Amino acid sequence: MGQVWAGIHGPLRRAVAVKFLSEGMAEDASALQRFTLEAQTLARLQCRYVPQVFDFGTLPGVPPFIVMELLEGIDLEKRLETQGPLSLAETASLVAQMGSVLSVAHGLGVVHRDIKPGNIILLPGSCGEFTAKLLDFGIVKAPPVADSGGLTRTGTTLGTPCYMSPEQLLSAREVDARADLWSLAVVAYRCLTGDLPFAGETFGAMCLSIDRGVFAYPSELRPELPIALDAWFRKALSRNLDDRFGSASEMADAFSMIRRSVEGPLTPTPPDAERRDSTSHDRASSAGGRRRRAGFGARALGVASLLVVAAAVLAAHGSFGPDWTFDWLAAEHHGAAWVDSCAQWAASLGR
Repeated sequence: MGQVWAGIHGPLRRAVAVKFLSEGMAEDASALQRFTLEAQTLARLQCRYVPQVFDFGTLPGVPPFIVMELLEGIDLEKRLETQGPLSLAETASLVAQMGSVLSVAHGLGVVHRDIKPGNIILLPGSCGEFTAKLLDFGIVKAPPVADSGGLTRTGTTLGTPCYMSPEQLLSAREVDARADLWSLAVVAYRCLTGDLPFAGETFGAMCLSIDRGVFAYPSELRPELPIALDAWFRKALSRNLDDRFGSASEMADAFSMIRRSVEGPLTPTPPDAERRDSTSHDRASSAGGRRRRAGFGARALGVASLLVVAAAVLAAHGSFGPDWTFDWLAAEHHGAAWVDSCAQWAASLGR
């Protein structure tokens, strides 16, 4: 719909981004209305995770323009293509930030309708952290337009198919906030696995895949990921709208809870220095005792870690809906492996 240029705000001498409506669309009343709606929507969203708008207007001989904050970073699409999947912590941060801006937007009755990696830019921060900004509000659904009949004609497909919910594929005009939550879940899936949950060589094949709703669980593609994420994605990508998360904040909170539940244990405190002065017999006896205690402590730590994960999963059960299930057999298998690894690690410290 437009082109974005970097520029300098004359009086303020400030670097800005200027988005111009394409010349071929400047005379199109519908395109101009959408461009105006984009500027108005960005101005209404008082959130750090969208670009700040400084000005909007027209000049003689110049297409309509929006003056915005200049963002210097990398879009998520390019980041995934060049560096591969994100970590669980990075994905949790992304979901939390996008959940924040979507909470604000949905509270205003705004549905973005085109959540995808190409519309998310990552700005570098300290210690490897990033700030994510959601871009391109050019095809939003907003109350003023919806109440007046809307800009989306019947039969029009808006959005990027592989990130679109089943209901958006059928009618972009009738979607609500839950379509954005579906799209964010697809983005999160790709961030973690590097793949899309639903794929097809043609548009029709893609639609059939999304309609079937069958996808590989993230823990199957990346075994190091917690299996609690599988249930999160089953809920987020449910074909039944009522089975999905009720809001962006609920969705982000559930993801963060899973992330916190798998944080690693603290490093054990070194043995007391006074033991170094004991006799060789005492050292041998002490070392054996420490190994036994370390093994017991590691198993206790492993069991405690499993209880924390189980408690977090059960606490999230209320958010996951009545049909949510947990694969306890797989959990027992992963838990046993974790307990054994803890015991081996602790025993090695005593050698």
